[in-house]
Amino acid sequence: MFSTVSKVRLLEDLSAFDRLEEDRGLSPEDKAKKCEVIRALEISILQEEISWRQKSRVHWLKEGDKCTKIFHRIANSNRRSNVMESLSINGSNSSDQQVIRNHVAHFYESLLSEPYSWRPRLDNLAFDTLDAEESSSLELPFEEKEVFEVIKGMNRDKAPGSDGFSLAFFQDCWEVIKSDLMGVFQDFHSRSRFVKSINATFLVLIPEKSGASDLKDFRPISLVSGLYKIIAKVLANGLSKVVDKIILKPQNAFVKSRQILDPVLIANECLDSRLKSGESGLICKLDIEKAYDHVNWNFLMYMLKRCGFGTRWCSWIEHCISSVHFSVLVNGSPTGFFSSSRGLRQGLKINLAKSVLVPVGAVDNLDELAGVLGCGVSSLPIKYLGLPLGAPFKAKFIWDDVVGKIERRLASWQRMYLSKGGRVTLIKSTLSNLPTYLLSLFPIPSSVANRIEKLYRDFLWGGIGDDFKYHLVSWSLVCTPISEGGLGLRNLRMFNQALLGKWLWRYEHEKEALWRTVVDAKFGSVQAGWCSLDPPESHGVGLWKFIRKGWSLFSRHTKLILGNGSRIRFWDDLWVGEMSLKEAFPGLYDIACDKSSLAATHLSLEYEPFQWDVRFIRAAHDWEMDDLASFFALLYSIRIERGAEDKLWWSPSCKGKFDGGRSFCLLADGWSLSKCGGVEDGSLLPLMVLVDGM
Repeated sequence: MFSTVSKVRLLEDLSAFDRLEEDRGLSPEDKAKKCEVIRALEISILQEEISWRQKSRVHWLKEGDKCTKIFHRIANSNRRSNVMESLSINGSNSSDQQVIRNHVAHFYESLLSEPYSWRPRLDNLAFDTLDAEESSSLELPFEEKEVFEVIKGMNRDKAPGSDGFSLAFFQDCWEVIKSDLMGVFQDFHSRSRFVKSINATFLVLIPEKSGASDLKDFRPISLVSGLYKIIAKVLANGLSKVVDKIILKPQNAFVKSRQILDPVLIANECLDSRLKSGESGLICKLDIEKAYDHVNWNFLMYMLKRCGFGTRWCSWIEHCISSVHFSVLVNGSPTGFFSSSRGLRQGLKINLAKSVLVPVGAVDNLDELAGVLGCGVSSLPIKYLGLPLGAPFKAKFIWDDVVGKIERRLASWQRMYLSKGGRVTLIKSTLSNLPTYLLSLFPIPSSVANRIEKLYRDFLWGGIGDDFKYHLVSWSLVCTPISEGGLGLRNLRMFNQALLGKWLWRYEHEKEALWRTVVDAKFGSVQAGWCSLDPPESHGVGLWKFIRKGWSLFSRHTKLILGNGSRIRFWDDLWVGEMSLKEAFPGLYDIACDKSSLAATHLSLEYEPFQWDVRFIRAAHDWEMDDLASFFALLYSIRIERGAEDKLWWSPSCKGKFDGGRSFCLLADGWSLSKCGGVEDGSLLPLMVLVDGM
């Protein structure tokens, strides 16, 4: 930890050496001492910067850029906004800090206590369960490699827990502490318990709005020890390998290989079909609020056993949730120290007060129905999982929130304390990421992209105040890669196209995904199944038509890897060489017996080595023999994985997998996706239930 007094003393010592050097010069011994003072001063300045960065909770800017001033300002701003100066207690405001602390401690101690001894069971309902092999795989001894991978992958700058150690300590001191740390894991594996102090937790209250005065307006955040974070993450990684076996397909969040964007695509496509059908319907949007404090432990353990988890795994989970002790931080002071008898640090429940019914077309008695359910009534478009539902194609208003957030982030006071390099870093790491969620599914209108990029330009080149500042370099050059003399910032429209291209890749590689099932049911699939059919109608409120229109150019950067040949068109597809066979050998294509055949028609895998049998309508002429020899040499040059299916390979990557960064580079080099047009209709149920807030 840095010391202000030490920094001042070092500066005084350095000034003394400077004066001495001006008067009579420095002896070799004095020069050595001056170098030691300079090194100590550099360390002190860096420690000060690190300390203020940790307090500011700024993760987009690293220490070493001499940004102590902005860290200091943000830390003070956060402290002012998070302080609880007064609180509404029993209908009246109190500013007495001791009264506030006692009320907060009592509130959370009561909240985390289980008042009921019985909860209903679900004995007559069927659940998907783990098999014996999957269950036992979760209870294998912990390995040093998996623990280290967890530590290495965690954010080193997260707030430390009650022990004062951040995750940076575990990362930097791994070689020193690994034997002791693995001893903790071995003991936990065999005894299903750890020292209770590991699970001591601070609850920090963060106001959710300006001027918060009621406890419901504060969001509790758990500060746990770094060691418990590591244990919990190791367990979570194990759980992620099997959780998709027991979670239904419609649940898209928190499950590996399922993405939170999927239900937004599904909902918009279903709604688009309903609107085009002309039939009325009803959307019930359920708001999910955090209910970490109401989860009954006995019910949780009952459900784990019902889903096939083993005895040892259940014991681990039970100890993790029941060994916790809480203390609430009120304005930085710990208050109370109590255990809990229910609740988790995370959990969900339906909040009907924020749920709404949304009519699709004319719906009778809507207000009466909303009254019965205890929810509100709204109209299209609405927000679903933070994204628009039912908005017209390329509607500009859906971007207003994003633009507003960027404008707030670019407050003039931040500009005052950032160098040009700091501004570039802020644009790259924070500002350009703000619209990414929306850009991953919705096309951005040119006017909106221009507006956002103007904000970036003005922020980059601006100074203090709102005075006009000349932009010294064109924006196109600023967006050029660093290796080519630019600053490497993103062109938003190209970035949008690159993100949407991932859906085309996912279509082939997620055949069982619910979103692909919906797309195929609505639009149909091409014969080989590499992509959907091209929707012929207008866009409406659907999203897939715009995404699908990029296939023709996206496919130019893909090739097919031959497996059994059942999905590859022998002459038309790119699967061998640098072009299709009909383009490489047009003369042989003209005399082929079957120009629309699949590769499997000509491939015999039962022989070793495999054999090709390609037939023509006549014998080859003398001048065609060289082409024929090259043709078969090319066919026999490829490698075939016997028993494998045909695969889609993305050529710009050496691993054959789609990469958004590489896709963006291709776009920057001149590859642009085509413009889009309409959506096909389909038949759907009249009621759609949306779950929001996760």
